[in-house]
Amino acid sequence: MSRAMTTEDEPRDGRPLPLDAAIDARTCGHKAATLAALRQSGHKVPDGLVIPVGGSCSAEVLRDALERLGPGPYAVRSSGVAEDLAEASFAGQYQTVLGVDTLDDVVAAAERVRESGTTEQATAYRAHADCAEAPLAVLVQRLVAAQAAGVMFSRNPVTGDDEVVIEAVRGLGDRLMAGEVDGDRWVCRGDDVEGIVDSGTIDESVARRLAELARVIARERGAPQDMEWAIADGELYLLQARPITGLPVAPERDIPPGRWMKDTSHFAGPMTPMGATVLLPVYESAFAHTFAEFGLPLQTIRQRAFGGEVYTQDAELGGKHDPAAPPPWWVLSVAVRLVPAMRRRMNAAKAALPKLEEYPRRWECSWRDECMSRIDESRSIDLGVLTDAELMDELGRLIDDVLLPHTIIHFQLTIPHMVGVHELRICCKELIGWETPQTMELLTGLSAATTRATREMAAIAAEVDDDVLAQGLDAVRATAAAPRLDAWLRRWGLRTIDLDPSSPTIAERDVLVLGLLRQARIPSGEASGRALEQKRQAAIARARATLAPSELERFDAALAYAETVYPQRDDNVEYTEGLPCGLVRRVLLEIGARLTAAGTLHAPSDVSFLKRDELGPALEGSLRGETAAARVSRRRAERAWMLAHPGPLVYGPPPVPEPDVRG
Repeated sequence: MSRAMTTEDEPRDGRPLPLDAAIDARTCGHKAATLAALRQSGHKVPDGLVIPVGGSCSAEVLRDALERLGPGPYAVRSSGVAEDLAEASFAGQYQTVLGVDTLDDVVAAAERVRESGTTEQATAYRAHADCAEAPLAVLVQRLVAAQAAGVMFSRNPVTGDDEVVIEAVRGLGDRLMAGEVDGDRWVCRGDDVEGIVDSGTIDESVARRLAELARVIARERGAPQDMEWAIADGELYLLQARPITGLPVAPERDIPPGRWMKDTSHFAGPMTPMGATVLLPVYESAFAHTFAEFGLPLQTIRQRAFGGEVYTQDAELGGKHDPAAPPPWWVLSVAVRLVPAMRRRMNAAKAALPKLEEYPRRWECSWRDECMSRIDESRSIDLGVLTDAELMDELGRLIDDVLLPHTIIHFQLTIPHMVGVHELRICCKELIGWETPQTMELLTGLSAATTRATREMAAIAAEVDDDVLAQGLDAVRATAAAPRLDAWLRRWGLRTIDLDPSSPTIAERDVLVLGLLRQARIPSGEASGRALEQKRQAAIARARATLAPSELERFDAALAYAETVYPQRDDNVEYTEGLPCGLVRRVLLEIGARLTAAGTLHAPSDVSFLKRDELGPALEGSLRGETAAARVSRRRAERAWMLAHPGPLVYGPPPVPEPDVRG
């Protein structure tokens, strides 16, 4: 099948080459060079010819080459110099023309393939992949009259697991590659072969043949491979092989000793490296401040990201962590009286009792406005005029003077919230026998109804008709409500949705903004404030009707306090978490834009996959080890791995009961 290249095969004046001689990727592109190497290794690859980079696609030049190749039909495909690389596959970016029969049709198809390299889509892909130029050669091959065809991956491209994944369709595989149809799916793990979706396109024996071929090609090529194949008259043909781009990679996870509990209540998935290195130290410091202020018997809650997933560990007074079960209640009772550190915490707790009433009042009277003032002041800074050093200083100032103090306020309000809800729950349990779901009906609707951003969005939504919303956000921006919506986005759209300061803000997500507008237009039913308030008042009436006159005072006091602190949970999150994180993201994107302009990153948002201490060296051009772009690529792959392989709920010893604090 293969033969050695001779001097007659070398491209002169852009003349076509036999596929077997197209071993130079610089002139023939990586696709053709790979297929030539596979043919030379003895694999069954359809024969073909290559019009090299810059070569002529005219009929006069192609006639003799096509006659040597033999009659059609042919497949005419791209073979780019920057195509089929580990870091940039260019999959689906260039034109492929199948079923070409005549010389004139081959010429026309070759021109179409060449022109596809200049489309806006291909140009944008090259820019993202940092390929300034991507010259195209053109590959013409004998078309396999396939009974079945498809793709296969020597490793699972979604999870990175060591298993061959095969997709198959009847006939040619072009519709599968274009995403027009879904194929049968087989997964091969070692000797185990399973048809996940099996309509009979191929059988198990064929799946095993394909899996073995995939493993052989991966070994020969020295990397996991993404391959296209076809079967005709029982023969298995290899149509393409390239490295799998963006393959998930297992991150290194160094788990310190002790018990680490996954934080699933605050983080739905892995954090970005930037988010983890910015936020988690802030959280740990804010916990330490709040615990000391309220006299809680912990030093802090340690925050660590293992593969991006956030885990926490209790740090006892003095910084030690004991994973053993807590001692009996009477031992704790003695300890709080005899151990100096515990005694000081108990005294701090007594001194902090007035703050349970004071801090909710402060939020309403001053803290909220002070938080917004700091946010507005930071938002007004023109980041574009700052030097790189000044920009880094602004990032540090935001973290130290906005994010950290606002997070402390969040926890200073969380303690009264927890106390208020807990006391109401205990009151209803002891006096009425209600469980938690019944008790929470007493607070239904209070939180969502009191947030300023929610009220302002509802006022904007009232100006927009449903038919306009159905047309999308651009249609809304063409209405009289547009100025108010823009003002809302400038003020509240800066919020990040989750706690990762590197995550996109509301203003960056048109679909989310449209969803908020639609939700705010719901006029009636369970989602309306009026209906929720009616439901709450009915629950209060049921509770009061059950209580004895001597019990009403305790109930009313517990309810009144809970009604004060419960709404503040959602109200303060916007000012203490979402908006400060959005301010940090604003600076990070400016840094990312500068690194992109310098050629250090491919896109501004890639800055999310650097760590905080890497920003300064990256701006200075002194980042050591991997390039910034290589780190981003690796960390994206690690994030993909963690999304497919979530860590356990607990690292270390299993959980133990909460301490009995009755003493």
